[in-house]
Amino acid sequence: MHRVWSGILTVTAACLAGCGGPGPADEIERFLRLMDQGECAEASEMIGGQMRMLGTELLNAACAERSREMSQRGGLESVEILSEDVQGNTATVVTRTTYGDGSSSERENLLTRLDGVWMFTPDMSEMTE
Repeated sequence: MHRVWSGILTVTAACLAGCGGPGPADEIERFLRLMDQGECAEASEMIGGQMRMLGTELLNAACAERSREMSQRGGLESVEILSEDVQGNTATVVTRTTYGDGSSSERENLLTRLDGVWMFTPDMSEMTE
């Protein structure tokens, strides 16, 4: 009986750790890689919040511009997760992105879990940065 409970606890712990799908850090890295590859339609689908109200056409155009900027810096070399703070259905992920030309930048990324999926939810003011 002890082995049965032990097995159930092991399976439950594994499911809690991995059954919920990708976490916010995984999703922000995926988002950045999609933008780097110019996969703007797919990247735009990962955006939620106020930015979603801009519409697909404008989101795709903003993504294409960001993709060009990434390309001019030699493309995305790496994404380092510096911190991940999850509070219920919101998360803040701080990343350091390094580009092919050796430059790098740090950024605080806000995400919200909507219907079980982590969505990148930047503030509208980021459109002017």
